[in-house]
Amino acid sequence: MSSFKGTFQYTIDSKDRLNIPSKFRKLLPSEDNKTFVVCRGSDGCLDVFPQHEWELREAQMRALAWTKKDNRKVLRALLLNAAESQYDAQGRIAIPPQLQKLANLEKDVMIIGMLDHIELWNPDIYEQYNKIADTEPYEVLLERIALP
Repeated sequence: MSSFKGTFQYTIDSKDRLNIPSKFRKLLPSEDNKTFVVCRGSDGCLDVFPQHEWELREAQMRALAWTKKDNRKVLRALLLNAAESQYDAQGRIAIPPQLQKLANLEKDVMIIGMLDHIELWNPDIYEQYNKIADTEPYEVLLERIALP
């Protein structure tokens, strides 16, 4: 299966819609019915999952013990504002205002492909995050995570 990769810059329109790059839309299988799930991400971004990938995450979430406080807390934080959105004829999905606020998305949005999902970033916040993340050389991180 193909994966999301690359970076794009788009803007959120006055109706809270964001264009998903056609390169990414073409990767969706027909059974996804043009549907993405937008939710809270990590490090200050939003995550956008194709429907079939979200269903895999849901299965993992359902396997968590609800009796554990940390599990409930993470599930609530993730699912509280999660929203399904089908893209329209122009390839735009709705980004709910509460999620925009969570990731400090204003007008400009950096869209990053992350293999099985997409990240949406405020470009300024991404730049700040990247400066902090770049305190260790790429080669050191690569060695530590031990990619083959």
